[in-house]
Amino acid sequence: MYRVFDIILIILILPFLLPLIIVIAVISRVLNGADVFFIQDRVGKDQKNFKLIKFRTMIKGAQNMGTGLYSYAGDNRITPFGQFLRKTSLDELPQIFNVILGNMSFVGPRPPVVGELDAEINLPSNMNLRFEIKPGLTGWAQIHGRNSLSWTQKVQYDIEFVKASTLQRLKMTLYILLFTPFYLLNFSATYEIQR
Repeated sequence: MYRVFDIILIILILPFLLPLIIVIAVISRVLNGADVFFIQDRVGKDQKNFKLIKFRTMIKGAQNMGTGLYSYAGDNRITPFGQFLRKTSLDELPQIFNVILGNMSFVGPRPPVVGELDAEINLPSNMNLRFEIKPGLTGWAQIHGRNSLSWTQKVQYDIEFVKASTLQRLKMTLYILLFTPFYLLNFSATYEIQR
């Protein structure tokens, strides 16, 4: 059912998103060189790894510098155009291709970077429930605080979404899709909070 829902959404919005993706790719190519896209290993459904596609916002090799996977406000590894893409969340647009490929959905838990949760403590014991469905471009945790939440809080929201009944999850999905554009305007939530 959710795959059909994703395909319908793709058909409806891809004609509008594709020109924007092309424009951003051209600008990024002019400003930052050949490495327009950033491909990263993420953990998806059934804890299987997949390649997530984003627009590159940092200098090449940034994961091996400074704070590694984590990016905080004022991070000097982020390019000027990358700062704009992050603040507007336009860097996430290429993930539409992950939805087309079927390793992501429009709505679901955000996929962690491979190894990202290994050092986290106090995660719920039933955390693996969040991997029972496909990860999403947006989700229940995103509209409740996004990166201003700790991983423990994000996982709790994800589990609440996964455990919901079919009807309740459908209502939550529609709510998420309706309100995500408004929550994207909370530019401060695009960076992790130092704890």
